[in-house]
Amino acid sequence: MYGTYPDIWDEMDSLMSRIMERHFGMAEPGPSDLQAFSREDPDPRMPSGKPLAEPAAEVHRNPESLSVVTELPGADPDGITLDLGPDTLVIEAESETARYRATADITGAPTGPMTSSFRNGVLEVTFRDAAVA
Repeated sequence: MYGTYPDIWDEMDSLMSRIMERHFGMAEPGPSDLQAFSREDPDPRMPSGKPLAEPAAEVHRNPESLSVVTELPGADPDGITLDLGPDTLVIEAESETARYRATADITGAPTGPMTSSFRNGVLEVTFRDAAVA
């Protein structure tokens, strides 16, 4: 009377495998597959051949400041570059095993002094309001 229906979870698993294959070139997603978070990129500015990781950049806003926080595990503190555009902060760094590139939207950031700190693989860049600084 009702017939048999395909298992929805098997169908979802099949669909996700096709999406991952098409988008990331991976047949089976899994904990050891880092292609979802990194990619091989023959960038002429950084010709090391290391995989490019694109960590998330957290943006924290309050009335007196704007902070951008990102993780750059193993990065050389002297090799971190900050490229400041009108509405964007681009962070680039390199470690022994990977290159990093993080982008943050800093629209409306205070125009006062900018400071940065790098501790335990975590970079924090802070823009302060000139009146408060």
